[in-house]
Amino acid sequence: MFYLTCVSLVNTLLVLVFSLLDYGILSLWVNPAACVVTIIFHCSVIALSRQKRDIENPSYFSTIVVCTYLLALVWFSSMVITVAVLLSHKGDFTVDGLRRYGLHVSIYTQRLQCVLAAVEFLLMAGIGVNGHLLARKEGDPASWRPPADAKIVHQPVVIQTTFAPTY
Repeated sequence: MFYLTCVSLVNTLLVLVFSLLDYGILSLWVNPAACVVTIIFHCSVIALSRQKRDIENPSYFSTIVVCTYLLALVWFSSMVITVAVLLSHKGDFTVDGLRRYGLHVSIYTQRLQCVLAAVEFLLMAGIGVNGHLLARKEGDPASWRPPADAKIVHQPVVIQTTFAPTY
C-alpha cells in the first residue's frame, strides 16, 4: 500500500503541474483543490504511519479508509468535470479561449489532465479497497472506539427559553 501512496503522490503532483498551466480553469478549479487535499492527506497518513505504534494500533483506521473513498469520489468527479469541459466547446473554458489570454495550454494538456485524474481515481480507489480489506481481515483497532460494555448515561438537558438581558 505504501507503493500505491507514493505513486499517487507523484501522480497528484503531475496533475497539479498540468492543471496550473491553465490556472485550473479547464477543470473548473477542481483539480488543483483535489491535488492539495490529496497531498495533505497522503503526507498526514505517511507521518502517522511512520510514528512508533503498538501492534494493536495499526495505521489503517476506518476513518482513513473512508477518507480515501471520499477522495476517490472527488477524483472521479474531477475527471467527469474535466471531460465535460473538454467536450463543451463554449466560451472561455476552452483551450482556444485560454490561448487568447496568453496561457500556454494545448488540447494535449487537457487530455492529460483527464487521464491523470482517472489514474488518480483508480489509485485512490485501490488504496481504499486495500485498506478496507486489511481492516476487515485483521479488524479495526479497539483503542479509538468506546468499550462495548460501557454504559451511556443520558441526562436531561434544560433549555432556557427567555432571552432577556441580565444585568
